[in-house]
Amino acid sequence: MKMGYIDKKGETVIPFMFQKGGDFKDGLADVMDNNDKWGVINRKGKIVIPFLYGNSIGHSSNIALLFNEKGKQVFRNCRGEIIPIEQFKTAFTFHEGLVTIIDENDHYGFADENGHIIFSPQRDYADSFEGEFTYVRKGEDRFYMDHNGNMLPIHYESTINMSTGKGLDFLQRMYFKSVYPVKAAIEDEINRLSSQG
Repeated sequence: MKMGYIDKKGETVIPFMFQKGGDFKDGLADVMDNNDKWGVINRKGKIVIPFLYGNSIGHSSNIALLFNEKGKQVFRNCRGEIIPIEQFKTAFTFHEGLVTIIDENDHYGFADENGHIIFSPQRDYADSFEGEFTYVRKGEDRFYMDHNGNMLPIHYESTINMSTGKGLDFLQRMYFKSVYPVKAAIEDEINRLSSQG
């Protein structure tokens, strides 16, 4: 059985010629050819990243994260150009134009779509950005961080410093632009802060 793509009217727009395929996102879709190799096509069915990879785990913001047969990950843009972030031990898929990177010391940071370091690896953990925010941890300290590097400490037992008057607003904006399970932690923090008046 082959896979292809149809429009809302049920008409074929990309022929049924692939072994597997993912949903379109940002105008691109991951597809597998007859040799069990993954590549990326656009909405016209044109191959924008060749079928060379043993595994594809998604793309975002016109960036694809792909693994070759030897397990080395390679980032390519929609023109098939390699994005130079190979100096890191690990990197994940792009979200909101940024990718989480991990250096040889297991510290987390972020790079942009050109491979430029936006936040240097110095955190013990960092989630991918969801909307405008991400969750980061450094030692025992936990924070919500925005795209500008502004961080709001998360205090589950102690009283948070609300002297700026922006802490609750920060959390509420993050809540509406985040997804589960991040929302659960944010909701708990919002309720706790709200109860403080």
